Amino acid sequence: MMHIGWIALVALGITSSKGAEADVLIDKLTTCHSIADQACLVAAARLALLEDEALPQLQRRFWALPSDAQLLALGVVDGNEGARATDLLVSISKDRRAHATVRALALDSLGSRRYPRIVQLLTRATRDKADIVRVAAVRGLSNHMYKGDAPIFGTLLRLADDPSPSVRVEVLFGLGFSGNARAASPLEKGLTDADPKVRRAAAEGLGLIKHPGAIDELVALLDDKDDRTVQAVVRALRYQTDQDFGADARRWKQWLADRR
Repeated sequence: MMHIGWIALVALGITSSKGAEADVLIDKLTTCHSIADQACLVAAARLALLEDEALPQLQRRFWALPSDAQLLALGVVDGNEGARATDLLVSISKDRRAHATVRALALDSLGSRRYPRIVQLLTRATRDKADIVRVAAVRGLSNHMYKGDAPIFGTLLRLADDPSPSVRVEVLFGLGFSGNARAASPLEKGLTDADPKVRRAAAEGLGLIKHPGAIDELVALLDDKDDRTVQAVVRALRYQTDQDFGADARRWKQWLADRR
């Protein structure tokens, strides 16, 4: 019994020591106003080595940190896969005191974790005012969507006309990877979007979902000024038609005319 008691006391002393060290390191982070500050990076790295022992102090003092220090602290939490770290990420993602970038990064981390209410959390975040938060939410939902997942698919369809091009890009990528034939219509519409990144995402999606009705729009997009969009269109046309004329718009147009 005495032996067990000494072991418990030693363990308690180690835990207390790590907690005190975490407080010292967080004290350093409270002075950080640049994520490039070497001393701040070292403090964050040392906090990460403390693992679970650093989490209570981080949870208690997170909101007192400057925004750049919050980003460093978030990196510490992100590297911990435990339940306590996940709960802290959930709290950060929902708290409007956090900068939008911090909330978005918390959502990105949560998107790859096992958390029972992750879909509900991400779905709520798709209505956030900040574009960067909605982008993270859509990316997370796409990672959790399978072919028959109607609620997530419906959320993506709702966001296909989001005012932010960055959100529309993530939506179209998600729809393309869904494998759902109902994604064909918003993907075809995306081919005529004013933003080249959105057009490219739509073409990439049509390289994964069959939709013969989009072939004319794809051929027209071979004249796009964005080279990466043109390459995505070529891949989509190969998939849709089993033909390969590269980026030769003239040959594709002739092929279309011969089919009519």
